[in-house]
Amino acid sequence: MSAEPSTPETVRAHVVAGREAVRTSERLRATLPVMGRRRAVVLTRFAPLLILALTFAACGGGSNPTGPTAPASPLPDVLVPPVPYSRDDWPHWIDEDGDCQDTRSEVLIRDSQLPVTFRDARGCVVATGRWVDPYSGTVLTDASDVDIDHLVPLENAHNSGGWAWPRSQKQAYANHLGDSEHLLAVYDHVNQSKGSKGPEEWLPPNAAFRCEYAHAWSRIKAAWGLRSTSVEQRALTNACGLAAAPTFP
Repeated sequence: MSAEPSTPETVRAHVVAGREAVRTSERLRATLPVMGRRRAVVLTRFAPLLILALTFAACGGGSNPTGPTAPASPLPDVLVPPVPYSRDDWPHWIDEDGDCQDTRSEVLIRDSQLPVTFRDARGCVVATGRWVDPYSGTVLTDASDVDIDHLVPLENAHNSGGWAWPRSQKQAYANHLGDSEHLLAVYDHVNQSKGSKGPEEWLPPNAAFRCEYAHAWSRIKAAWGLRSTSVEQRALTNACGLAAAPTFP
């Protein structure tokens, strides 16, 4: 049974009750026969303990109903999923809104600094535009040089808890457009060097983007309920410095 939370009024009330018990015992000691006085002396001697006990009870019996009951579990150094990763389990790129432009084309259109051109008359497949890779600062104009990168890679998401998701949620993650940094248009050579690495193994060559990358990584993991490792969080903190470090889930 949990203790009821105390208030200053309940504490004072219990202390007053304890003191009243002391005064009552002293009155009994003065009026009772000798044997009765001895019993009153005993009560008087134990009255301070009674005050202490009542005060302790008023304060919740030493419990802290609103505080933590146990220290937080330390973060693991490595996350090992019970099932292996398969890219085929994370369907992409999809045409969610049925306009013939799949997720890749949607990101290319969104991130281009100039109006894009298309390879087909329907306007489905992007051919050219102007993209600045945030990872390296490289300017790209040919869509064939551009990769669409999951900032938190699919394999990392799998290892961090995504392995347990249904296929529909994996698809939603793989094609998510609700966060402009969840998917980024980047230089394909740089993206290939990143692969599925976490921040403890890879950070953007563009040092000016590293702190933003760290904050985006932490935000995306928190939004999708994904776990982190201790080495991962140290790397993210170092990417920004302690003063600007991201808040971890």
